[in-house]
Amino acid sequence: ADSLGAVLGPALAALALGGLSWSIGAPADSLSTPPLEAASQPLSAHAAHANPPVAKANSSVAKTNSPVAAEDSPADAVASAETEHRFRTVLWLAVIPGALSALSFALLVEDRGLPAKNKYEFAASLRRLPKAYRRYLAAVALFAFGDFSPALLILAVTNLMSPATGLLVAAQWAAWFYVLRNAVQTLASLPIGYLGDRWGLRRSLLTGYILGAATGGGTALVFALGWNHLAVFAGLFILSGAYAAFQEALEPAAAAAMLPESIRGLGYGSLGAVNGLGKLVSSGLVGWAWSLVSPAAAFALAAGLMASGSLALAWAFFATGGPDNQESATESE
Repeated sequence: ADSLGAVLGPALAALALGGLSWSIGAPADSLSTPPLEAASQPLSAHAAHANPPVAKANSSVAKTNSPVAAEDSPADAVASAETEHRFRTVLWLAVIPGALSALSFALLVEDRGLPAKNKYEFAASLRRLPKAYRRYLAAVALFAFGDFSPALLILAVTNLMSPATGLLVAAQWAAWFYVLRNAVQTLASLPIGYLGDRWGLRRSLLTGYILGAATGGGTALVFALGWNHLAVFAGLFILSGAYAAFQEALEPAAAAAMLPESIRGLGYGSLGAVNGLGKLVSSGLVGWAWSLVSPAAAFALAAGLMASGSLALAWAFFATGGPDNQESATESE
C-alpha cells in the first residue's frame, strides 16, 4: 500500500477473498481469517491518513463494522445446533454480509491516495521503523503469545457445564456467551476510542492489556476451584469482549501516532504480522499446556504471558514517551 500510494485496492481484494472462502465449507475459517485480518491493516492506514485527529475513533468504528464480526456469527452456531446442523446453509448465508462489505467499501469509500509513496526497498523500509515503534511491536508480540482464542473460552465453558447439563446444552450456552462477548466488544469499541483521546493512549491500551491478563487468570481460577456458575462464565466473556475492544481499537491508533506517513502502511502490516504470529504461538502454547498439563495451567500460562506483555508495554510507552507524546510521527528514528 505504501509503494502503490493507495490502500483500498489491496483491502478490497482481501475482503473479497475472505468473503468468498466462506462458501468452501469446513476449512472456511482458516482460509477467510488471514485475508480479512490483512484487509484491516490497509483500511486502518486509510482511516489514519484520511483524518489523523480522529484516527482512534475511526479505528473503533472500523472494528465495530468489521466484516469479520458480521460473518462470524455465534448466533448462527446456536441456530445450526437447533436446526439439524445445516452448517453448509449457514456458511452460504455468511457469504452475503462479506460480499456486501466489499461492495460497500468499493462504492462508498473514496481512496484519496497517500501523500507520498514509499521510495525505499522493503528491507530499508523495515529499518526505518522508529525505535519506539519496534519496542511497541515487541510488547504487542509478548502479549499476543498469551492472547488465547475465544474458542478456548467456549471449550472451557462447555467442559465445565457438560457434566451437569449435557454436551448440547453446554455448547449452546457457550455460544450464547460468545454472542455476549461480541456484543460487549461492539458496544465498547467507540467509547474506548473516545477514552483513548481523552485519557491518553498509553493508559487506555495498558488498561485493556491488564483486562486481558485478568481474563486468563480468572479462567484459570475457575478451573482450579471447579466453579460452575452462569454468572461467572458471563463475567469471563464480558472481560474478554472488553479487552478485545481496547486491543483492536487502540493498537492501530497507537501505531498511527508513532509512524511516519510514508511507511504507515508497512507499520500497520508489521502490527498485523506480529498479532498473526502471536495467535499461532498462543494456540500452540496454550493448547499444549491444556493437553499435557491441565486447563488451569493453560490459562495460567496465558495470563502470565499477557501480564508480561502488559509490563513490556508500560516500559515501551513510559520509557520512550509513547504515542501520547508523538502527535505527528517523524522520520528522526
